[in-house]
Amino acid sequence: RGPSVNIVENEYSPRGDRKDPILYLNEQQNEKSQKQKHSKSKNKIHTGNAVPSVWDLASQPTKEMPLQATPVIQNFWGAVNLRHDLVSLGAIALTPFNGNMVSSSLSVDGVSAVSTETRWGICEGNRKGNAGPVQIVNSLRMPFESFSIQQQWSVTSPTAGAHVVTFLFDGPFFRLCDAPKCGSCGWGTGFPVDRTSYSSKLIQSKSPDGLPLTLMTTIDSISNVVTISAVWFQSSSSVNGHVDIQINPNNTFAVTASFSGVTAVIRQLIATDRDYSSALKTFNAALGDALYDSAWDDACKKFDDRWQAAFQRPSKDTHFGGSLPILRSDHQDIDHLYYWSLMAMVSLERTQYPSGPRMYVISQGPSNSLDGSAGMGGSGQFTWDLSFASTSMSLLDPNPTRDVLKYIIAASYISPPHGTTVSIPEAWDAYIPYNQRGPGGGDYRFDYYSAYLFIYNYVSITNDTSLLTEPISSLSNPGTTVTGLQFIRAVTNAWRAFPSSPVSPYLVDYGPDKRAYLEVVSTYTDVVPALQAGNAGMSLATARLLEKFQLADSQEIEKLRSDAENILSDMIKYLWNDKDEGVWRCMYGDGSSKPVRNIADQVYVAQALSYLGRNVSLPEKVASSINKFFVDELFSSDISWPRALSMKDPLCAHVMDPNATTEQLLPCRSDWGCFGSYGGIPGFSIESTAHLSGEFSAMIQQLQQLSTTSYVSAPSQGVSVGTPTYFAIHHNGGRNVKDVPKPPFAPGFPEYFDEPGWPLWWPESERYVQNAEASIADVIIRTLFGWRPDWTVGSAPPKSKEAAAIIDSSLYLPKVPRSGFNGQLELIRTPFGYINITANQNGLSWNWSD
Repeated sequence: RGPSVNIVENEYSPRGDRKDPILYLNEQQNEKSQKQKHSKSKNKIHTGNAVPSVWDLASQPTKEMPLQATPVIQNFWGAVNLRHDLVSLGAIALTPFNGNMVSSSLSVDGVSAVSTETRWGICEGNRKGNAGPVQIVNSLRMPFESFSIQQQWSVTSPTAGAHVVTFLFDGPFFRLCDAPKCGSCGWGTGFPVDRTSYSSKLIQSKSPDGLPLTLMTTIDSISNVVTISAVWFQSSSSVNGHVDIQINPNNTFAVTASFSGVTAVIRQLIATDRDYSSALKTFNAALGDALYDSAWDDACKKFDDRWQAAFQRPSKDTHFGGSLPILRSDHQDIDHLYYWSLMAMVSLERTQYPSGPRMYVISQGPSNSLDGSAGMGGSGQFTWDLSFASTSMSLLDPNPTRDVLKYIIAASYISPPHGTTVSIPEAWDAYIPYNQRGPGGGDYRFDYYSAYLFIYNYVSITNDTSLLTEPISSLSNPGTTVTGLQFIRAVTNAWRAFPSSPVSPYLVDYGPDKRAYLEVVSTYTDVVPALQAGNAGMSLATARLLEKFQLADSQEIEKLRSDAENILSDMIKYLWNDKDEGVWRCMYGDGSSKPVRNIADQVYVAQALSYLGRNVSLPEKVASSINKFFVDELFSSDISWPRALSMKDPLCAHVMDPNATTEQLLPCRSDWGCFGSYGGIPGFSIESTAHLSGEFSAMIQQLQQLSTTSYVSAPSQGVSVGTPTYFAIHHNGGRNVKDVPKPPFAPGFPEYFDEPGWPLWWPESERYVQNAEASIADVIIRTLFGWRPDWTVGSAPPKSKEAAAIIDSSLYLPKVPRSGFNGQLELIRTPFGYINITANQNGLSWNWSD
């Protein structure tokens, strides 16, 4: 566990005589680790600026190895993925442009360079390595809200004299992702590596400084996109620097950069657009040392400004439509964790999409193919992933959040023909305007609950009940409209269309396809406990909604409540056995059942009953044994990120076998398997410990335990707490089997498949930055600080006694102590004005913000 990294921009990012960024960071870490111990509760809330900068949230350097994921850098228009060397890039998602520079290389004086260390700096990525005795530091930024990339190399030799740095630039190649024959900009987008589909050309030009400059250009024959790049020496860093460029037959570029001296800084600038003049305009905006320096500095300064704006009250001059609460407490590690989790969501904002002025994609990350041609991320949105951050999204930017929900409602099949089930869109392309998309049915079974939770959180946080009554043009049934309330009713009752279990009409069978649930857990299918509890929770929440607004007769409301009671009763009767030590059972079509030692049931059963169901309790013996299972097997004290599947589950029995079979390697995926969990799960799982126990000491301790990850890892789709032996042998560059990433870490694990028609494995399938980590902030807001209004808080004059009474009634367990914690959540937006909530040993108290 390490202290917060507190580095000022000018010291961290070198230009010429500035310090080596990674070496400087290591100096800072070593110095701080000797002076600073972890924060301990002193019942004193820290003062000063509570919102950390992007530099404060940057992660510590990590050792370069293939099983360690490489950084993804963003600029609110797109993202670039660094690769496991000192020069290659890809995938590059600058929607609507997708690019790659995947097989590039670097050598110095004939010696190939190798990468030894990487670092995610949020707005800057770093790779450090050497070519023999020559030290190389690579740094990359993306000019703010621009279709361009800046990359530079600080090359330092132990001896003066003449040196030759040789690059092979594999592109960069870009094309339109929404052009004919190019597919979608969304999930699974192809990234170009078909070099022969491009034409390359060198153009002689001059820099603004008047120095000769050769422009490298590529033109895509499919979409006519033009990419311009150039390489030059920083003018103050080298003696007699000279660059020579040649085009290879496969349209790659051979670049020779010669200099005399000890140190040189070599710069690269890349720009792309739909035509040459547009690309050149973007390129010229950062060309030459002065403009390059300005764009380089602005990339992080403006990124940080955008980040800080997320915590400011909205006005006509602010960027976001809402704001996020400010946390300050006597637990600096928990504060750091809170802001780290929110950075994940905020950084995935996109501002150039025709679908709206501000959109939020779920992730950015590497390619999932061996050659880089198939992308993971793009501009995709998923119902399930977005739901994890739905409280924070609704607070920060209610209008884009509402737009996403309107699309989910419009695109769903809620009146299916022939008695088939309700179908909800699983994923879609965020770039395309919503009214230009068609319907989107999906088979991911958690989407019923996730879509419901998403709407519930939005309406409850914003008090925008108009979403429930507004007629929305249906995309699945053209010529008709659908309201949010109709959608809520349909999703609540969707379970009735599925086959009943062999033992109860209230427990239903969602089918045997493991990909419809946890994807890699073959035993987690059919009558899944989490989904049964979800049906109960949705029924209870819908009953309250209908009752509150008098939208149904008492018979419908009573049936929803009795169904929920019967579901819960039969879950305990048929899916629970005390002998399973805190674990729910899945039941299969033949009536057999087995315990699956997973985290999903721990999360969703408690959340559905206590949050959606509003304080419905499990029997005390059941609740306490679930919490014990979580601590003993999923989040033991020796790890700082939970496992999704217990190492005691039979599926994990052979994951450390050096000769593991394909079937045994399936649960090695770090989001749902034995070695880690999905980015949104830890927040929800920690919240469940409070739901099940009715107190907060475990939650506070677990947040502290989790905070370690926020210092050393990116907020990734899956964070890993270990490495399978087979991966260490076969997928880590031939290193010693014990030379693996130090947990917790963002993994670069392969993913194995056993389905016909699928490849045997993908080299990497999990995204480096994932929105769902903001679930940690969501549960801090709604559970630790207790702000959880229920559907609607109604109306009252601002800051009135009536408003105060409504706020009092919207707090979760306000009289229960938050022992060992003293914190304040400031500027929480409510319909009646902004409030501050204090959580400490006395429980919760609040006041109006000034």
